[in-house]
Amino acid sequence: MSKKGKERIRKGERKNEKKGKERTGKNEKVREQKNEIKGKEKKKMKELERKGKKEKDWETNKKNEKENKEWERKGKKNEGKERIIRKWKESMRKKGERNNDKVRKERMRKKGKDRMRNKGKERERKNDKERERRDEK
Repeated sequence: MSKKGKERIRKGERKNEKKGKERTGKNEKVREQKNEIKGKEKKKMKELERKGKKEKDWETNKKNEKENKEWERKGKKNEGKERIIRKWKESMRKKGERNNDKVRKERMRKKGKDRMRNKGKERERKNDKERERRDEK
């Protein structure tokens, strides 16, 4: 091991020794007493919270029951609306599909016409080339 490494280890040991000396005696006893007091306070707070939660839970359960009943009533009303909306969406989707079919067919027609035009142009080019060859001969 290098000299620097050994020095670092020695420094670390010295620091640990110093820390150990500080924690012995009065400071440690005072810390323990404080921790005990804090622990007791925390226990009391937890017990109070539990009692409060039980009361709150009972109140919230009642409120939730009332809200659930209201939502059930509203839900029954909304079921009819939802059904109507669902049917409307389906009809719109079908309408869109039909329109898409029309558009697709038109595109295919146009493509077919374009192909025919292209074929006609190609024939004309071939004929022109053949005429030129004949004229040259």
